[in-house]
Amino acid sequence: MTAIVGVLNKHAVAVAADSAATINGTLGRKVLNQANKIITISKYHPIAVMIYSSSSFLGTPWDVIVKLYRDNLKEKDFNSVSDYISDFIKFLSDNSFFCSEGFQRKVLRMHIFRLYQDIERKAIAIIGGEVTDSNKPYLFKTIKDELSSLKEKLDKSEPCEGLKSYTFEKFEKYSIDILDELYNYIVNHTGASPELYEHAKQTAFSFLKSSFNLLGYTGLVFVGYGKFDIFPSLKSINVSTAFDGFLKYSYDKQSEAVISENNMAAICPFAQTDVMETILTGIDPSVKHFVSDLFFKSLNAYSTLVSNTIKANNGDSILSTAIEKLDISGIRKVFDEAINNIIGKQYISPLVDTVAYLEKEDMAEMAESLISLTFLKRRMMSSEETVGGPVDVAIISKSDGFVWIKRKHYFQPDLNHHFFSNYYIK
Repeated sequence: MTAIVGVLNKHAVAVAADSAATINGTLGRKVLNQANKIITISKYHPIAVMIYSSSSFLGTPWDVIVKLYRDNLKEKDFNSVSDYISDFIKFLSDNSFFCSEGFQRKVLRMHIFRLYQDIERKAIAIIGGEVTDSNKPYLFKTIKDELSSLKEKLDKSEPCEGLKSYTFEKFEKYSIDILDELYNYIVNHTGASPELYEHAKQTAFSFLKSSFNLLGYTGLVFVGYGKFDIFPSLKSINVSTAFDGFLKYSYDKQSEAVISENNMAAICPFAQTDVMETILTGIDPSVKHFVSDLFFKSLNAYSTLVSNTIKANNGDSILSTAIEKLDISGIRKVFDEAINNIIGKQYISPLVDTVAYLEKEDMAEMAESLISLTFLKRRMMSSEETVGGPVDVAIISKSDGFVWIKRKHYFQPDLNHHFFSNYYIK
């Protein structure tokens, strides 16, 4: 797991990341504390990328891919951070996503089967946890309903950026062997109808094409300056997988920050953000969600109590029924908006206003502190320490470029002068 953050104002952007990486091995989970999550994209220009969630893409470590891209880029630069992202995606495609087509198919099969089997397990739990000949028809109906509900939700979402032009016909043609296996599993193995298989196939396509992240996705946070940028910007993409020459990725537009005359500062946390959000908003996100749910449940309980009281006293049945059917979701929305407004006015705005005037040193200290506090909370809890290790900190500015403030090395710098001498040779 990971905690990374970017702190931006008109002077520069400070980035910080922990070093913990969680490995899921055959014997269980293990946390390593030497991962590198901040990597420069260019040796010559003020642009970098931060990595969170999965540390590899289709089996290839992201740090290897980014450094190969850096070597390929050389002294070339682009007008904006968005242009760097576009070129990086093209680089992935031009290099066949750094894995064989056979491996891409293997990963695609895993995602398709996992989707269906997760729904199958959920349906089995709904019918009581045991499958018998007598309840199989009900099981298949439940699976079909779950597939239909999920597909409806997926179709309402925006398609992911990389698969907007991808058609169902291309998917069927490319995945014919995988879909044959799925048919064999659903129809021949479980005894379901071909109609259920069709539902599963359509839902799998909608799932792949949607902007929802697949298990094992990676967040890539591009941060710095384009050639014509005076102020820094931060833009994030989520990359899930690749197949048939297409990359499944989407822009995380809610997390992007562009410094301008109208937006003087921003604080952008990623991955494990609960501690940082608590500091920024004055309330733990889980507590905020609990309060909202409690308010909604209390309103429901109150309306039920009023309705039952009217019935118990031989009151108007039409009135009591109307009270039971009251739609109170609008009240909850007003309540949540009021909470968000007070958080914005009393916590977020004053803090962001202060960040707008911080110098580089203070920004670096703030970014490091946000990561360190996240680590401290994880360390004091009885659960796994999924944030930890050395904190890497860097400043990116227009004039000075990328400057490390704190950085761990896998070697001793004073014994490896040739590394630094050769850094710009290639």
